[in-house]
Amino acid sequence: MTQHKTGGCHCGEIRYKFNDNPLNAVFCYCKDCQKTSGLDKAFSLLLKIDSLEITKGNPSIYTTIADSGNELKRYFCSKCGSTLFGKSEALGIIGLAVGNLDDSDEYKPKMAIFTKSAPKWAVIPDDIPNFPESPQF
Repeated sequence: MTQHKTGGCHCGEIRYKFNDNPLNAVFCYCKDCQKTSGLDKAFSLLLKIDSLEITKGNPSIYTTIADSGNELKRYFCSKCGSTLFGKSEALGIIGLAVGNLDDSDEYKPKMAIFTKSAPKWAVIPDDIPNFPESPQF
């Protein structure tokens, strides 16, 4: 039986569940993630697109071209502004924001990507693989 994990936005307007089988857990230092997180990086679980289900609400979508050159749709709550996830149809993956999981304690980053874009003051962990851009997933 498949284990499901849950999460949602800060105000509770949007809820989701996903199959607990992430492809990876990454710190992303790209400029887009810096802008949307307001931090030096974003911490995301990489999931197959079909493993996530919105169970409550309708997230808003902002479409952009990511540092990878691929179109990226960023899903967020229009009420509280919480970032939920980014979806890349080209790569077939979702980058789910770890910070809005109901229980995120079990997830640890396994790699850091787009480190060439990190601010000079950012602390990039040296105990996980680091990539100046994005490796092939």
